[in-house]
Amino acid sequence: MSVVQRGLQVLLRHAASASTSATVLRSPCVARCLSSTCTSLSASSASSASSPYVPANQRTVVTIPSIHAAYAQGTPLSMITAYDYTSARLAAGAGVDMLLVGDSLGQVMLGYDSTTQVTMHEMVHHCAAVTRALDGAPQQAPHRPLVICDLPFGSYTRPDAAVDNGVRCVKEGRADAVKLEGGVHAPAVIDQVTSLVAAGVPVMGHIGLTPQTASAMGGYHVQGRSEAAALKLLEDAMFLQEAGCFAIVLEMVPGKIAEHITQQLSIPTIGIGAGAGSSGQVLVFHDVVGMFDKFVPKFSKQYAQAGAIIADALRSFHADVQAGAFPTKEHTFLIKSAVLSSFREKAPSVAASAVERARAAVNNGSMGHGHGAGKQGRRSYHSSTRGLDSRGSSSSATVDADLAHEDLNVAVIGGGAMGSLLAARLGETLAHRVFLVTSWQDQIHAIERQGGVQLVDGTASPAAATHTDPVTSRAIVLNAETLSGPPMADVAIVMTKSATTPQAARVARRLLRPNGVVVTLQNGVGNHQALSRELPHHAVVAGVTTDGARIERPGRVVHTGRGDTLIAGGGDVHAAQLVTALLSSAGFACKQIDDQRAMNSVVWGKLLINCAINPITAIMDVPNGQLLESSEALSIIEDVVAEVMAVAERKGIVIPFEDPLDQVHTVLRNTAPNFSSMLADVRRGVATEIDYINGHVVKEGKAMRVRTPMNASLLHGVKALSNAKATAASTVALEPVMPQMPPLGHMPIPTVFQQAPTAADRPPLSSSAPATAASALAGDAASASSPLVLHTIEQMRAFRTHLHHQSNSNSTNSNSTNSNSTNSNSTTNSNSNSTSSNSNSGNSNSSNSSNSNSNHNSTTTAATTTNPIHGERVVGFVPTMGCLHQGHLGLVEQSLQECDTTVVSVFVNALQFAAHEDLDTYPRTLEEDVAVLSRMGVHAIFAPSTRVMYPHGPPNARVVIENATRLAEGQSRPHFFDGVATVVAKLFNIVRPAVAYFGQKDAQQCATIRSLVRDLNFDVDLRVLPTAREPDGLAMSSRNVRLPPELRPKAVALSQSLSAARQAYERGERSPPRLKQEALAVLRQVPELAVHYVDVADATTMEPLVDWPIEGDSQRVCISVAATLGGVRLIDNIVL
Repeated sequence: MSVVQRGLQVLLRHAASASTSATVLRSPCVARCLSSTCTSLSASSASSASSPYVPANQRTVVTIPSIHAAYAQGTPLSMITAYDYTSARLAAGAGVDMLLVGDSLGQVMLGYDSTTQVTMHEMVHHCAAVTRALDGAPQQAPHRPLVICDLPFGSYTRPDAAVDNGVRCVKEGRADAVKLEGGVHAPAVIDQVTSLVAAGVPVMGHIGLTPQTASAMGGYHVQGRSEAAALKLLEDAMFLQEAGCFAIVLEMVPGKIAEHITQQLSIPTIGIGAGAGSSGQVLVFHDVVGMFDKFVPKFSKQYAQAGAIIADALRSFHADVQAGAFPTKEHTFLIKSAVLSSFREKAPSVAASAVERARAAVNNGSMGHGHGAGKQGRRSYHSSTRGLDSRGSSSSATVDADLAHEDLNVAVIGGGAMGSLLAARLGETLAHRVFLVTSWQDQIHAIERQGGVQLVDGTASPAAATHTDPVTSRAIVLNAETLSGPPMADVAIVMTKSATTPQAARVARRLLRPNGVVVTLQNGVGNHQALSRELPHHAVVAGVTTDGARIERPGRVVHTGRGDTLIAGGGDVHAAQLVTALLSSAGFACKQIDDQRAMNSVVWGKLLINCAINPITAIMDVPNGQLLESSEALSIIEDVVAEVMAVAERKGIVIPFEDPLDQVHTVLRNTAPNFSSMLADVRRGVATEIDYINGHVVKEGKAMRVRTPMNASLLHGVKALSNAKATAASTVALEPVMPQMPPLGHMPIPTVFQQAPTAADRPPLSSSAPATAASALAGDAASASSPLVLHTIEQMRAFRTHLHHQSNSNSTNSNSTNSNSTNSNSTTNSNSNSTSSNSNSGNSNSSNSSNSNSNHNSTTTAATTTNPIHGERVVGFVPTMGCLHQGHLGLVEQSLQECDTTVVSVFVNALQFAAHEDLDTYPRTLEEDVAVLSRMGVHAIFAPSTRVMYPHGPPNARVVIENATRLAEGQSRPHFFDGVATVVAKLFNIVRPAVAYFGQKDAQQCATIRSLVRDLNFDVDLRVLPTAREPDGLAMSSRNVRLPPELRPKAVALSQSLSAARQAYERGERSPPRLKQEALAVLRQVPELAVHYVDVADATTMEPLVDWPIEGDSQRVCISVAATLGGVRLIDNIVL
């Protein structure tokens, strides 16, 4: 999180706390509004005061009953406007109770003169961005705020219109409630409120100044100053309450009038310019943080001038760019040496070819047509009866499902197996014109020559395909690279690879008529969202299909298996009906599912099947059925299924199989002769969909704090294999084929989704994998089927020498291969670009007088490496003492992503233990560690004994860290830093890494190693990654396993003490002694803890601070703590 973001979050937290200082009076009849089971907001507010880190499973969700409960207890409510993803995350992290997606976005976000210009489409668009932010709320968010969406001007003139648009806010924007302006007097909205509440849409009222009708009131003036006007406001409030509003906003009303109305009501009031007597307060986000400079209302309090801070940052960026001061090396990404060498070899010919093709396109006019269409191609897809508003947006989208029985123009985008199958089946229906849009030249030429796509029905049996004459459908093929002419498609079906979905969306936008619909039936997860970023949300329909197909040869597709095709009806119902009718008319078993949770269930069911089958067949290079003959493959499948199930369960998604593992085995038997699409892609040397299948599970697992090591291993294995295959010319010409699942009659769709299933509801699945599972992950020539386990220094040095020779050999072979690969027509994008981490490292310097490229100056949180020797493999190194946990594995995963070769050391270093410390009892689990690292795909494990590292006993030559005892850990353990520095120096000399990875939990150790690298000129770049934590906030450590079970819950006091110090800091406290006292006050509440120190230090040098740095908040400060609990020493820290 940036400094500006942290600052804004602090400001919002202050604004929320300011709201809670008001005195609130309650009506005695409030009891009828309360739910006895709701959770009070005050509880979550109290928890947020003690800890900015709140585990996801402990966060409450603000609901209308909990709003009423807080109101009943006299807890003032805070509400802030939020219009986008970033502002919503900041507000949620600050602990605000409610987020209002207000139509004021028209002025502060869109630059309109008033709120009356805002459309329904714009409100839904911004509301969806806000609710997406809350799906992955920041760790410090104590609860998920209630989200209310404004109904814009003109969207609720009639009760039926109010219901339609209110439902749209809830379904598309995922709002919890809507807000509208007016009462029993003009503007009269009582009937609208009643209808919305009856339809199940919660309503917040808004009286006083109503900005949407401000011109009729004579402008933006205080309302209710006369007796008659005040009585009208009271009448409006009482009518709104009886109509069913759960709360009412009072805007620009005299404070005493607002207080009296509040006392008369039994529902909360939220004031804005209405004094302190309301039940809560709301302000505009941009006013609170000082980002809107046109006008600041009298009633608004600016808690900062963030606009000025942001402007200064932008000016600094502009100046750095012009001066050439940005970007520097630490802002630049690493590329593997082999990829760079290959790129340089191929770049001249690729560039020349591109220029030649571009010039040809310009000369024949196709490029001009393709890009010129953008003037009319970027449009909203709207109802043919309602049309566009002044900005090209529409208030709704409706499509006549009867069109499915009339002439339709259907474009299938993607010429692979499933795209060809859809085009062929639809082309058999004489009522429609079907276009297959592809850039596969062999496919284009074959279809043009045949006059259509040849379809072979092989659904009866695999043998049937060889004895069945093909039927030529009358699909018209279009070259995706040379599209021209006006839009002509009523429906576009996207069947490309997930990685190319954005390009497919642009093709769809180019082809679709104004009232057109686009549907995705692709593999993987996230395609609907990718299409919605390029097209209006209501024009996009999501679906999933379990039919199977394969390309027999260009122009001919075999329908290998029939399944079910499901269309989500949660968006535009009419569009979903049209797509369902269209596919049903082509012979697909198609049905519409209106429950989004049920649709998610089916999507994850298919995802589980693909995760368990596709990558393993790709790595083993076998058809589906052969996985059943391999005990190792079955073990990997079992682990994959267990991980997918665990992630789905945490997300509240029900997998639609009684026994998921048995379902995978059934699919393998039913599709035994089939080759998965991923295997086909690997053989052809093209990009796979691994990122959108197993990669999606890994990503969601990280977000849900669920470990997915086997899916991560498969992800890395397939990527490594794809990169290796991409450099070789392949003669295999298979097209994608999807594993076929049985019809959904045998795959039940759950109908009860009130709560997520528990582990007890699941069939038992093993979560462990054998150590030999990684033998299926071969792909990098530097590694064997499982990692090398090296026990001596000589073995480690021989391994490094082997890498050096192999790099030279690969470079020579690569040049030879490239010079002879003149028949290769494919260019593959490498996925080897490194991803920088949000670490908390400080400065790291190393230099080498013989190599200017080795001068590293890492001053940011994400340092960047360069290849130490041109063409040599980049070696990443993770030093550990074993007993590996998720924190270690996160470092390993980062190295696997960034480096050609990853080495992990497992060595318990006796030099850093004192005689009275826990050297003898320190956990040693080498066998389990090797198994875990094997599954991840590391290349070598260096596991020396103490005799190997120190053959003559304690070494005479050591690295001594001067003044180490000034550090808090040095005072507590004076021997520690010299021991750490000595062993790390030895390991750096033995392993010779380019990059070394450490965790922020050992902040003072990291400072020592930075000094070691800088002062002794080690040619190593350091990566320091954030501390990994248990769900309750305890920093992960190998020592945690030794905590007595009865004391384990008390260990969280360390992280809670740091949270208390952070809270004090965010309240403005800058005295190091007082920050220490805040932390100590928490630790002293646990008598079993023996506290060694609480330290406030410079985050870079770890020098203790007596006074706050004179530079102010720009200098980072680390607060660290150490204590012993039940004989186990624990440490933790945070960086401010």
